[in-house]
Order: sequence, then C-alpha cells, then structure tokens
Amino acid sequence: MKTIQRLRLDSFLSFPPGSEAIELEPLNVLIGPNGSGKSNLIEAIELLRATPTDLSAAIREGGGAEEWLWKGRDPGPEQAATIDVELGAGTPTGRPLRYRLEFTSVQGRTEVLDETIEEASVDQPAEDTSKLCLPRDTVRPDQSVFEQREDLEQCPEITWVGERFGAMQTFRERTRRRGDLSDLALVLNRIEHEDSRRFDELLTRFFPRYERMFDPHLR
Repeated sequence: MKTIQRLRLDSFLSFPPGSEAIELEPLNVLIGPNGSGKSNLIEAIELLRATPTDLSAAIREGGGAEEWLWKGRDPGPEQAATIDVELGAGTPTGRPLRYRLEFTSVQGRTEVLDETIEEASVDQPAEDTSKLCLPRDTVRPDQSVFEQREDLEQCPEITWVGERFGAMQTFRERTRRRGDLSDLALVLNRIEHEDSRRFDELLTRFFPRYERMFDPHLR
C-alpha cells in the first residue's frame, strides 16, 4: 500500500514557487539530468520521515533552514518552503488526507509557519473540506506537532499520518559499513539468505512479473 499519492513542493530546494504536484504510483522511476530535482524530491520524503522524531535536526543536517529554501530569482525576504502531500487508502476517515508543512529560516533557525491536516475528498469542493489545523501556540516552532503532542490518541488523523511518515524508508547510499542494513542491497541479500521463498513472495507482490532465474540452494 503506497503512503503518498500526490506530492507538491513549493519554494523547496530546486522547486520554484508554483511548482505542479507530482502524482506517485506504487513504483516510480525518476529520470532526468543532473540538477533536475530528482534528489531534492527524495530529500522531501526524508524530511517528512523526520517529522515524528526531530524535524529541526534533519533540517540542520542538511545545512540549516536557509539551505532548504528555493534560491531562484528574487526569492524575497520572507521566503518559505512548502511540502504538500496527499495520503491515500487506510486513513481513519476512509478518505484521502492532505498534509501541508510550511517552514522558513528565522535568524538561521527553523521555524514552522503552518502545519495542517485536512480531508482531501474529491467529492467535496475545497471550501467545504473538513480541516484540522494544528495550533502553533502550544508547540515548539522548530518541530512538527507529531513529535510534541502527547494526546495524539484524541486526534486519529494526526496519529495515522505521523505513523505513516515515521515508517517510510529511503535507500540511496552505496558506501555503507559492513552490517549497516540501511543499504537496500544488503537488506535484500539478508532476506534472501534467511528465507528465499519469502524473498520470492515479497518481490512477486511488489513486481508481479518477477521470476527467479536460478535456485540459490544449488550454488
């Protein structure tokens, strides 16, 4: 089950203001020249993953809030980056949810300007959409509400979105220490050696045309 159905980045890294939303499928292939935004799209997903734990630290590791803002022509003194995603099936309401995070740099520090979860029902006009705004006056301005709210059980939508973001994983680096399972190749190799039949089952579910060309037990 895919978590994100649609992703829109605005004034975020190389994505300029007014960038169009990107529709995502269960399997997505990013193709483009250097500097076209492939890595920046993955950076956005990794930033979402950090919202339930430590958003500020993730931004700081990327060079600080200023480095995450679009640096195109005349960005303006109040430039802010926005990540806007639509999440699909399995939501508490049974309908798609929309999550929006807007942040900026204030004297070199991260400041979340807006964080909103709303019901993104295609059957309702936008002005009638049920919206849940996350209040900023009771939380730290440099963190997501997911990391700070202690009464999340009273807000099932917030709990659900935070859990989905926290469960996301990305695999990019190829230079890992031996035993570091953050490398996708190492993860797949371990699963195959522990249970090759389970490995085949999982890959078939992900890619129905998958076919093993040799029996690992005959090596």
